[in-house]
Amino acid sequence: MFAAQHLLVAIDPNEDYGHLLKKTAVLALATNSRVTLLARVFHSGLTTRLLGEETAARAKEFAIEQAQAYLEKLAKTLRAQEIQVATHVAWDKHLVSAIEHYRHEDNFDILLKATHYQNVIQRTFLSHTDWELIRHMPVPILLTKAEAWDRDPTVAVCVDPVDDEDPKISGRDDSIINQAKKFVERVGGQIAVIHAFDPGPIMVHAEQPAMDHTAVLEEVRTAHEHRMQDLCSRHGIKDCILEMGAPAQVIPEAVYTNDHQIVMLGAHSRNGFERMLIGHTAERILDRITADILVIPDRD
Repeated sequence: MFAAQHLLVAIDPNEDYGHLLKKTAVLALATNSRVTLLARVFHSGLTTRLLGEETAARAKEFAIEQAQAYLEKLAKTLRAQEIQVATHVAWDKHLVSAIEHYRHEDNFDILLKATHYQNVIQRTFLSHTDWELIRHMPVPILLTKAEAWDRDPTVAVCVDPVDDEDPKISGRDDSIINQAKKFVERVGGQIAVIHAFDPGPIMVHAEQPAMDHTAVLEEVRTAHEHRMQDLCSRHGIKDCILEMGAPAQVIPEAVYTNDHQIVMLGAHSRNGFERMLIGHTAERILDRITADILVIPDRD
């Protein structure tokens, strides 16, 4: 991933993209990548059913030219840093399809897109488009918030070392940590590894007179702790965070408390983190993370 050569940045001309461009510049300079700024425009009223063919064509051309001019204005700030930048305007009703069509024309290694965090009610507001990109895009996606990175940002890597013992998904935690190592080698920063487990489902079955509830809970906690220690020691990582409780609550709280600026996690197509990224629990986790979200796909 972080031998990237081409970054695609999804731009909405109606939004302020100052922080997104700054992060794009950091990644582009760190990886010596070229950048393409992509905007999608579409107006249902500009159809030949409502307008004459010539009028509709002129109006469509004007809308594309406006978006193109906006992208060129943004591109100047990146070109001033000696970054190679191209611009592309797609006439498409949906951003996901616009990106897919572009990918068939010119492949890219990382997709960057702004998303929104509303601190008042502690939600990120991942849009339907964000979720469609997470589910289907075969390249890493960086969903950024309106906060600048520190010079040495902390990258929190979400893992599940217990599930990783399943032969079908073995090694995925190691893989995503290795991706995080490459990221900080290029961009700078440090790595924290975070894992949350909910003992509730197991404790339900431990509510029997013949079983020691406290001993069972300690056994579960110890098993997760040992697997986390093994994983972190293999990678020489000292900042390992183990939280007990509902992941949708404790993971966002840990990210906020420890001031992690980037959360990296895997999107697996068949198992493992599929349960976290696709479904109600996943949306509750990601919708509450205050940091930037970097999703690494695994389409095995």
